[in-house]
Amino acid sequence: MRTKGIIFDLDGTLIDTIGDLTASVNAVFSSLALPELSDERMKQVIGDGIDSLIRSLLPSRFTEETEITGIVNSVRQEYSTRWKNTSVPYPGIPELLDALTRRGILMSVLSNKPDEFTGIMIQAVLPQWHFEAVRGSFPDVPRKPDPSSALAIAGIMQLDPGEIMLLGDSGSDMETAVRAGMTAAGVSWGYRSREELSGKGAEIIFEKPGDIVPYILQCII
Repeated sequence: MRTKGIIFDLDGTLIDTIGDLTASVNAVFSSLALPELSDERMKQVIGDGIDSLIRSLLPSRFTEETEITGIVNSVRQEYSTRWKNTSVPYPGIPELLDALTRRGILMSVLSNKPDEFTGIMIQAVLPQWHFEAVRGSFPDVPRKPDPSSALAIAGIMQLDPGEIMLLGDSGSDMETAVRAGMTAAGVSWGYRSREELSGKGAEIIFEKPGDIVPYILQCII
């Protein structure tokens, strides 16, 4: 089925956000006398939202739910002041969005980042492109790899799931695409390995943004 729309993941796919995320976590961890993280370590654990991220990183001695929630909220507060310090589109992303727009390919964004940050970041970093839907996570809505938000976006785009490519850098993105009946397309420039992407169902893994439009056009012929 012809690809008529793309749902993009955000962090690690459209925008390189790792530096600001790492700095935000380290600011809080430093205040708790916890070891700071490297960007490479952050890349290994990012993807399921800040709450899951912090819970996976805290030592086992942190057991009180109120304390953990407080730490998560502190990281969110730090990120709210740092999110645009170093975050930029990956090389080739502006050109990709231009090419998709010229060809009438509809575009949307689905992230496990909190919804308020997702919308603000798209407006600030990628303001000149139109996205049919921009959706982040909400407390009472299942996050990726649950396919419900991806399918809701398909409805907004008025496309059959089979007409949509879900483009992301993590196994969670690939699993979401498979469960939603969309084309599972991975990117090698993000935060996770090719092995993870393949293992979770990637049909294609792109080496650079410039490879995507030629692939879509080739599938039309």
